[in-house]
Amino acid sequence: MKRILWVKLQIDVLWEECFTDADIKKALQNLPKDLDETYRRCLNRLSKHHQRYAPRILRWISVAVKPFTMNQLCEALAIDTETGLLVPDEIPHPYWVFQCGSNLLT
Repeated sequence: MKRILWVKLQIDVLWEECFTDADIKKALQNLPKDLDETYRRCLNRLSKHHQRYAPRILRWISVAVKPFTMNQLCEALAIDTETGLLVPDEIPHPYWVFQCGSNLLT
């Protein structure tokens, strides 16, 4: 399953960032070697605005026993890591969470 995910993420990057045959050839020569490197590159591609939640989204979805609903993920992001308590005022809007890490959520 990890190989399928790795391939899908690579195709997504090619689709988003390559506009010419030369771009594709260059990208294919520089593919990440494993899924960890692929995730690092995905995180590096995020804007600074999205970096607030993207690493936390990745951590939550990578340890989930079953897929989160969007509302569950939003609530998980609002948990205070010091106390383990939900901070209702910190629950992000689902649309923003999707925009923040859609390539990671997939």
